[in-house]
Amino acid sequence: HEAYLLATEAITSSGESLRKRIAPRLADYACKMISAMTDGKYKSIGVSGSLDMTFESEGATHSLDYLSAGTRDLAYIGLRLALIDLLFHKGYPPLIFDESFAHQDNNRTHRIMKLLNILSSEGQQSIIFSCHDRESKIAGAVGKFKYIKLN
Repeated sequence: HEAYLLATEAITSSGESLRKRIAPRLADYACKMISAMTDGKYKSIGVSGSLDMTFESEGATHSLDYLSAGTRDLAYIGLRLALIDLLFHKGYPPLIFDESFAHQDNNRTHRIMKLLNILSSEGQQSIIFSCHDRESKIAGAVGKFKYIKLN
């Protein structure tokens, strides 16, 4: 039983140490992504060891709950991109977005598509599902993409 408790404690401690080491890297990359998607509006994003996200505004740190649904969506997209960057060094898994931009206005959707176009030049494939034409029109204005209409 003592060996079990010692092993559990060692695993927990190791996991916490690892999360503390990678959280700043995740925060840096996620911050770059979110800043690109919001045209620099959000420049200071924090990621805790448990992957909770915060941001700074008006000299205070706030939970993402303080943000609009659309901005929270962008924050989580930024975190996912940061996790992919951290975990995959040889090739990336495809990103799949299913109505992920529904809460975004045209300007933010344009910036997201621009970012995804830049990431595609680095080998990141994105698949976007939408029941609207808006995303395909914006993607076409940003760069090269393949449009498949499902009936």
